[in-house]
Amino acid sequence: MFGGEWDPGRISTLYRNVGKSGSWLTVDVRDGERAALGARVSVFRSGRAGVASARLFTGEVQAGNGFASSRRALVHAGLGTVGVVDVVIEPPFGGAPVVIVGQRANRRIAVTLP
Repeated sequence: MFGGEWDPGRISTLYRNVGKSGSWLTVDVRDGERAALGARVSVFRSGRAGVASARLFTGEVQAGNGFASSRRALVHAGLGTVGVVDVVIEPPFGGAPVVIVGQRANRRIAVTLP
C-alpha cells in the first residue's frame, strides 16, 4: 500500500504485506441487470449454512463506503485456510434467501437474485 504524503517536505510511505495469504471468495450479487445493493452475504463452513457458530464472514453489497468514494459492488471474503464454504445471500428487500452449498474458494461467483 502506498501512503502518499501531501507535504513535499515529508517522505511518502510504501508498505508491503508480509503476512500469509489464504483462501478467498468474491461474490457479485445481481438483481436483474444491476447490483443488488443492500443484499447481505454470509459465508459459513461447508455443510453448516445458517449456523451462527460456523459463520466465517458477513458483508453487504455496497457501491461506496466513504466520503465522495465509490467502488465495484462486490463482496470479498477472506477465508484463511478454508477451501469449501456455504454461502447465504439475503435479498435487500426481503424474500427467501439464496443458499449455495459446497462452493469452492479462490474464485469470483455471480449470483442473480430470483
